Amino acid sequence: MGSAYAQSVSAPTQMVVVDDTQYNLVSSFASAVSVSGFDPVAVRVEVPQGSLRITTTTGLTAPPSASSSDWAGASSIYFEGALVDVNAALASLEIRGSGQTISLAAHHGYIYGASTGSSYEIVTNAKNWHSAKAEAETRTLNGSQGYLATITSQVELDFIKNNFSWSQFVWLGGSDTTTEGEWFWVTGPEAGTQFYSTSDPSLITFANFDVGEPNNWRHQDYLGFSKFYLLNDKRPQ
Repeated sequence: MGSAYAQSVSAPTQMVVVDDTQYNLVSSFASAVSVSGFDPVAVRVEVPQGSLRITTTTGLTAPPSASSSDWAGASSIYFEGALVDVNAALASLEIRGSGQTISLAAHHGYIYGASTGSSYEIVTNAKNWHSAKAEAETRTLNGSQGYLATITSQVELDFIKNNFSWSQFVWLGGSDTTTEGEWFWVTGPEAGTQFYSTSDPSLITFANFDVGEPNNWRHQDYLGFSKFYLLNDKRPQ
């Protein structure tokens, strides 16, 4: 049994079963599979052949890209919840088939927001907006392409503020380059959605600009985030 891409994983390195036509409890051969790190956490467990299942599912939910029906037997199972519930599920992990390598991904380097269904990473190397957007799009997590973050609710804003510690300004996926003062999300699933208008307040969905922003000082066209100033209107430096 192999494991990779997790915050911290405890798992047996090998297990030998007598009957590979039935489900075998991993923890009956060695220590239970477990993860540590951020809480809550999302976990994906996969095998190239054969199937996996978990029999303890208390407190778990399936992310939007997955189904809880897979937990009863599939080559890839995906679930999320409090760390204690996820580890209880992993302790019940069973595998059918032999000679398989199990991979386990647990959002390494990210903080997962159960209230938002998204994972977040603060990248601290200095870049202009265009370079930051391009770099974000080269990243993947559990098969999904990364993008500059969009913040669409106070709950999401509070989660990011309360769970990250940073001192610098960071870029977000918003811009008013098409029409000055008409702000759209241009990245991720919200791409094309207008969230702020200086001319029509009815178009505002969620925005939390600092006092006096956006003000287009020196032709500011790209959105950024400061932990001290919330959303702020910035130039692509």
